[in-house]
Amino acid sequence: MIERGKLSSLQLGCIMYLTVIATSMMSAPSFSHSQAENDMWLSPIIGSIPAFALIGMLGTLHRLYPGKSLIEYSRSIMGNWMGTILNVAFLLTCLLQSANQIRQFGELMNQFFFKRTPLAVVISTLFVVCILAVRLGVEVIGRASLLFMPFVILIVVAFFLPFYKDVQLDRVLPLFHDGMTPVLRSSFYIQIWLPMYVYASFFLPFLSDVKHAAKRCLQSLLATVVTLSSVMLLILFILGPATSSYEYPFMVLARYLSMFDFLEQFDAVIMVFWVMNVFIRTIVTLYALSLGIAQLLKLSDYRPLAFPVGMLVIAICFWGTPSIADLFAASPHMSFIFFGAYIVIPLLLYIVAMVRNSGSSNKEHAEPSNISTQQAGQQ
Repeated sequence: MIERGKLSSLQLGCIMYLTVIATSMMSAPSFSHSQAENDMWLSPIIGSIPAFALIGMLGTLHRLYPGKSLIEYSRSIMGNWMGTILNVAFLLTCLLQSANQIRQFGELMNQFFFKRTPLAVVISTLFVVCILAVRLGVEVIGRASLLFMPFVILIVVAFFLPFYKDVQLDRVLPLFHDGMTPVLRSSFYIQIWLPMYVYASFFLPFLSDVKHAAKRCLQSLLATVVTLSSVMLLILFILGPATSSYEYPFMVLARYLSMFDFLEQFDAVIMVFWVMNVFIRTIVTLYALSLGIAQLLKLSDYRPLAFPVGMLVIAICFWGTPSIADLFAASPHMSFIFFGAYIVIPLLLYIVAMVRNSGSSNKEHAEPSNISTQQAGQQ
């Protein structure tokens, strides 16, 4: 086996929560408010429907093809050529998302925290650590996510508490004042983040308690949706109509937060939250890329690929995105690409697998009947 490490289903749930919540809390409120305004908090709820369906499809595919990742069983389902085409499309999308997220990380760190530090230094420092973690395998990724999870929950809860006196509940009204269309459009933009649960397929073959995987992933997705909707509600209650005028409304609140009159500059705590989340997210995408390429090329080990793949991601993050403004301008269009790769491809695999499985089942049932008929005729 190309990977000998083991994960628990709880660790997988933590990995996926930290992977998705990382950039969604920072960027999604501004995007959603620009479309749905005071209905933006409904976007994660409606936008999570494809992600919930995705988890169900991945669970079924894993039961049909145990011990295989999406890259491996796509060839078994679609055939060698078509499976390879789908795999290449998926991995290219993964590469694009890795480059975009690491560029956004570097730009945010430069904008709010390390203004005099070169962007290349910020990005390269994170990637060196991520490459080392990927080379150490899934057990290190799982333990790191389980270690970070309590701190992330504590920071999110601590972020909410000081604002309880300042919320203006009337800013959420009226509901659906422009109908459902803006909410649905905003929900589609959420597909930049929530379909990332497809990366769970790369970890399912290494679970020690795979029977609990679907349950943990569903719990993780539910926690993600609740967290994201709650953050959007809080931002809406505090910033109101000004939400979409900021690139990172979450950071705007954090910068001026004074907690219980003794903790100043809470944005430094948010920086810790941001780094921990993006660290896990980058590891997951880099691991999926390295493992996926190794499985696509039928290599015996994915670890030698971690460094060159990491360097390729860094190169694309600089050359593919000239500025943060271009990144934000392209983000709405990215939802189509990510939805196609992370939802449509698994859906296609699921449909074909179900058809082929039902056909083989009918054939198996037909063979005993034919044998019985032949025996009766001989008698």
